[in-house]
Amino acid sequence: MRIVQIILIFPEIFMGTVLSFIFIALISINLQAQVFQCEKNGQVAFQDTPCSSDAKSKIVKADADRGNVVDFNYVDLRALKSTMSVDDVRRMIPSAVIGTSTKGPNVSFGALDAKLNIQGVDFQARFAFMNGRFFQASLTSFPETQKKIALADYKKLISAFRSRYGRENGTGVPVNIPGEAESTDWDDQNGHIWISWVGTTPDASHVAIGYQAH
Repeated sequence: MRIVQIILIFPEIFMGTVLSFIFIALISINLQAQVFQCEKNGQVAFQDTPCSSDAKSKIVKADADRGNVVDFNYVDLRALKSTMSVDDVRRMIPSAVIGTSTKGPNVSFGALDAKLNIQGVDFQARFAFMNGRFFQASLTSFPETQKKIALADYKKLISAFRSRYGRENGTGVPVNIPGEAESTDWDDQNGHIWISWVGTTPDASHVAIGYQAH
């Protein structure tokens, strides 16, 4: 009853308080959706906290409409090195979460999972680690779509990768993949990159991207 009386007597104060809480909540949501690209002394790092004052800063926002799908266009796959730990990769991709891990007699495998967007195409990504060090990234587009749409995405990605990584090694038909498929790859001293289009049925096609560090 006292709360109702306060609202009736001081409506401006009450509404101002409510609006302040809403404003703070919106700021918090916005900050959670940001990835900071920090450049200092020629070195580039990605983190979920603001850059230091002496670093060049750029903000890359997550797409809130699709949950935690993050813009990955700012990342050069070749920045993923075979010497990088799980924490190193998470600094590049703060939205990544710990995936399943396995352990054998002489080797252990771990993973980070993330949802990424490259050139307008959403991917489910897995970053794999062997004995605590990065060795491969595997990205699969989602959801599966019609053949003509997946093919268009595949060709668009080839064009974008060609601009970043140069002329491809070649294009061919990958082995051991059911249905129609085509793959294009790049190779340099940093690692091996490939893009594949896979069409299992006319209405179930997807694009895959892979990278293996040398």
